[in-house]
Amino acid sequence: TFDWTSKIDQNALRWLRKYGITNQEILDYDFRYDVQRSELILPLERPAGSGTYQRRYFGSKQDVPKYLTHGPRAHDTLFGDDKGPRCACLVEGIIDAVKVARVCTAFPILGSDPSQEVIKRLLGRFERVGVWLDPDMTLKASKAVLEASLTVDHVRVFRVSTQLDPKCYNANEIKEILGL
Repeated sequence: TFDWTSKIDQNALRWLRKYGITNQEILDYDFRYDVQRSELILPLERPAGSGTYQRRYFGSKQDVPKYLTHGPRAHDTLFGDDKGPRCACLVEGIIDAVKVARVCTAFPILGSDPSQEVIKRLLGRFERVGVWLDPDMTLKASKAVLEASLTVDHVRVFRVSTQLDPKCYNANEIKEILGL
């Protein structure tokens, strides 16, 4: 069992607010806080803890990684799946996915190496598939998506290159960046 609370610590809440995450999104995505470990819990499946989730550390220990992913990285969770077949965007993490899902479907790859199976599934379902990761990771993932796209007709694959992560932009900026 997990000792997680829906009452988010002030430091973690401040961090979420910095990226424009709303109270409603915190509820909708079932974000939790692990008081014992000083970690924000960002689940893929709901309820929190029922599958894969990311942990974001807010404690003072220098030797603890800022992010950890628990559970299998191969998942089927799409954020904003109600946005239609026009566009999907591969992003690195869950907060990025929450932000991009405001304007189109987002898929958090939980790192920088999307599986070929996931890419082919997205390419078969969406007209356009973007890859928008941290500037230092985008090239590797873009190459994987472009390789997979060679076997799928009528899908436009594009790489998004920005100075900041997707979570740093508002909905209007994301729309403009993705050409929606």
